[in-house]
Amino acid sequence: AHSLLLQRATLESSADGILVVNNNGKWQSHNQKFLDMWHIPESISSCGDDDVVINFVLEQLKYPHVFVQKIAALRAAPEETSCDEVLFKDGRVFERFSIPQVMDGKTIGRVWSFRDVTARKQAESFVERNAEILEMIASGKSASSIYDALALMYEARHQGMRCSLLELKGTKLMHGGAPSLPKEYCDAVDGLEFGPSVGSCGTSTYTGKRVLVEN
Repeated sequence: AHSLLLQRATLESSADGILVVNNNGKWQSHNQKFLDMWHIPESISSCGDDDVVINFVLEQLKYPHVFVQKIAALRAAPEETSCDEVLFKDGRVFERFSIPQVMDGKTIGRVWSFRDVTARKQAESFVERNAEILEMIASGKSASSIYDALALMYEARHQGMRCSLLELKGTKLMHGGAPSLPKEYCDAVDGLEFGPSVGSCGTSTYTGKRVLVEN
């Protein structure tokens, strides 16, 4: 009993999501971190069937077929180890590690470990894109292409964000770049006079302060 409690405490203290599955595809152990990372409710996890859970989580994935193919390949080669990345539709990135579970020289199952590396990947991408933009500036690329690259860089770092870059010319705001926004928006702000009550862009430019709009 003490060893089981110690094993459970060790699992729950891990910063990674951990799942142990036997050779028949039945769950042997897991921690709460694993359930939380994958947004798996108790109604699904309680069945303890790996295939049921896999089908549940596929909707979250950017490339579900790749995810399934890797699992099938490891089931066919139970003594193999594996390390790859899982990409989610919402922008998250997990590192997926898998090793065989061995007892008395026999492979009795598989241990899966998942680590959320989203923040690290976003930081790496930001540095790379920033270097690319500096190269664009140094090589004399057009201002519009540089503005678009800047907007895309920040949109990639903040999922769901849509960026617009404007140039200030005299008392007017001129469209600079907004690759993810409709042409109608770009046309509407192009040449806009800034002032204390001229939309969020015009007001922010006039006051020099951030303006938040709920709708």
